[in-house]
Amino acid sequence: MPPAEPLHPAVTAIITFFFGLFGLIPCLISTSRAKRLSLPTRPHWLAFWIPELVRVSIYVIVAIGMIAGVGILAGLAPRSPGGSGGVAPSSSYSYSTTAPSATSSSALGWPAGAVECSSSVAAGNDRTSCEFALNVADAWQRSDRASTQTVEAYSPVTNEKYTMGCATVAGYTTCSGGNGAVVYIRS
Repeated sequence: MPPAEPLHPAVTAIITFFFGLFGLIPCLISTSRAKRLSLPTRPHWLAFWIPELVRVSIYVIVAIGMIAGVGILAGLAPRSPGGSGGVAPSSSYSYSTTAPSATSSSALGWPAGAVECSSSVAAGNDRTSCEFALNVADAWQRSDRASTQTVEAYSPVTNEKYTMGCATVAGYTTCSGGNGAVVYIRS
């Protein structure tokens, strides 16, 4: 009985691409038969390795894409206008950013937890930067300053604009909004 013919390399390629290392089975069978018939074995090995490398490359690309996608989605999460850093856009109003002395009257009277940004503006919590607070105060000054209204202000920390609801009570205006930002403005 004559030796069996080797399987066509396409059989090995298809099995390898869809079933991975199981493609070694037809590859080894075909190379064994090819050796007995003194035929080249290289086409059978290439039929295994090329689809296997393509398959593994696809897995790597998909994994990298998934990791990058998670990173992109994390970057789309809402950010607070607070924090520190950045440069406020120029405005027609000027606010001093030097802290007043502990004995001056402007150092007194802000609600607990507020950080004074100028003699007339304070950031109400840790989610509010002084840069943003000063921009909210600038927007308030440019408004008609009704007892209750909304203003829009730019945050240099997040590079976004936020809508803040403002109300004047007890000698100062409180603006809140964005992502939990609070700004106090002395009237």
